[in-house]
Amino acid sequence: MSLINLSSNFLWQELPYIIKVSDFIMTIILCIVGGLIIGFCQKFLGLYPKEMEEILHEYKVTKTIDYKPLPKYIICAFLPLIFGGSIGPEAGLFGMVAMLSTFLSVKIKNSNPELKEEFIEASTSAVLTAIFQVPIFSLFSYDKNSIYKVQPIFKKILNYFTYSCTVLSAYFIIKFLNNLIHKESFIFKLASNHISNKDLLLFIPILILSIIIGLSFNYMGHIIECICKKTKINLNPFMAAIIGGFILAFLGAYFPLTLFSGEHALREVINNVGELGIPYLLLIAFLKMLATKISINFRWVGGQIFPIIFTSFCIAFALSGILKVDPTYVVAITATGVITVVLRKPIIAIVLIFLFLPMTYWIFAIVSSFSINFIINKFIYKTSLNL
Repeated sequence: MSLINLSSNFLWQELPYIIKVSDFIMTIILCIVGGLIIGFCQKFLGLYPKEMEEILHEYKVTKTIDYKPLPKYIICAFLPLIFGGSIGPEAGLFGMVAMLSTFLSVKIKNSNPELKEEFIEASTSAVLTAIFQVPIFSLFSYDKNSIYKVQPIFKKILNYFTYSCTVLSAYFIIKFLNNLIHKESFIFKLASNHISNKDLLLFIPILILSIIIGLSFNYMGHIIECICKKTKINLNPFMAAIIGGFILAFLGAYFPLTLFSGEHALREVINNVGELGIPYLLLIAFLKMLATKISINFRWVGGQIFPIIFTSFCIAFALSGILKVDPTYVVAITATGVITVVLRKPIIAIVLIFLFLPMTYWIFAIVSSFSINFIINKFIYKTSLNL
C-alpha cells in the first residue's frame, strides 16, 4: 500500500513538474499509457487480479486457491491502482494474502485440512482491517458440509478468539504505523446536529432512494458488462484495457475526482460541499459509479468499496442540500444503505460507516442496513430469481 502511494505520488504529482506538462495532458498520457501496459500484462501474464467474489467462488468450488501465479498477480493488481483506475486496493490485496495463506498451509508440515481455512480466514480479516482501518472480519462463508462447521464448540471458540486477536492486532498496528509517519486516516467524524421531526419523517423516502441508488450502481455494471459481451471486447483483454484507458483518460481529464478510489478525495469533497454545489455532487457521483464499472469491466480490476463510499457520501450531501436535512443523518441512511445493496453484507456496511458517525446516529445506520438487506432479499433479488 505504501508502494502504491509512492508510485502514484511520483506519476501524478512530481512527474508533471519534471517534464513541465499540465495536469490535463498528464492525465490523458498516464491513463492511455496505463491502458497499454495493463493490456500487455493481461495478454502475457494472465487475467489478474480477480475480484473478491471470484476468489470466494474459486475457494468454494475447489477448496483451495492457486498460489503459483502470485508474482504475476501482484504486478497486475498494482498497475491499475497507480495509473488512476477508479478502484480500491482490497481485491488485489485480498487475493494476494489468500494465495500466501494457502502457500503457507501447504508448506507447513503435518498440517490438517482445517488449517487452510483458518489461515485464509484470519489473514484476509487482517488485510481488510488494515485497508479500511476498521476491524473487519473475513468475507468468507463456509459450506454447510465444511469440516469447520462440525468442529467441537471449544475449537470454534478458539478460532473466533484467534480471528479477533488477528483483526485487533492489524487494527492497532496500522494505527501505530500511521501515527509514526504522521499519515492522516481517510476516516473522519461528521458533525453531530439536532435531528428534527422533519428528518425522521423523511427516513422512509431516503431509505427508498438508497435502494434505488444501490440498484442503479449494480445495473450500471450489468449494462456495461452486456455491452462488453455484445461487442466481444471481453474476449480480448488487451484491447479492453486499452479502451478502458482511453475512457478513463477522457473522464479523468475533465473530472479528476473520477480517478482513483476516492479514499483521499473524500475529506476534500466534504469540506468543500458548499463550493461544489448540489448539481456537481450528483454529477460526480454518477461519473464515479460509471468510472468504477468501466474500470472493472475493461480489465482495470480492483475493489469497489472505496468508490462506493465516495459515491454514497456525495449523493448523501446532495440529498441533504435538496431536502434541507441534517447531512450526517442522510449519510447514516444513504451510505450504509447503498453499500448494503451493492455488497449485500449489512454488517460490513455498518462497520465501514460507523466510524464516520457520532454514536447518536448509529441506530439509523443499523436500521437502514438491516431494513434494506431484508427488502432486497425478500422482494427484489428473490423476485428476479423467480422470473
